[in-house]
Amino acid sequence: MTRLTTLCLLIVLAVVLAACRQSVGGATPTAPGAAPAFSISTAFEPQPPAAGPGAVVVTVQSPDGQPLAGATVDVRADMNHAGMTPEIATASETDSPGVYRAAITWSMGGDWIVEVRVTLPDGATATAQATVRVES
Repeated sequence: MTRLTTLCLLIVLAVVLAACRQSVGGATPTAPGAAPAFSISTAFEPQPPAAGPGAVVVTVQSPDGQPLAGATVDVRADMNHAGMTPEIATASETDSPGVYRAAITWSMGGDWIVEVRVTLPDGATATAQATVRVES
């Protein structure tokens, strides 16, 4: 009976931890076979990223490579293991159209999953995800 109780408690704990994860938001799906409405690329400052203050730089372009200005860009950075508080930021557009920068504090070294959600002025949305190793 003790093993069953322990197993049940572990399952409940896993479900609770998974439910606590906040989402940056869902993306509007692209129809199968349709060309994407825009592309999202990410870079990190400094390079390589290190524990402490840093930034996620997001570039948003049309399919033909033109910068897309005026977007809302939300960034969420999570450690790849449960129990850490995520870093959540809204990026600001830089002096370069279509380039957005979000200040992030990497709380510790290790592997991080960065999710970027972009909403264009016309309401089109998309998400991108990147994995980055942060140095201690």
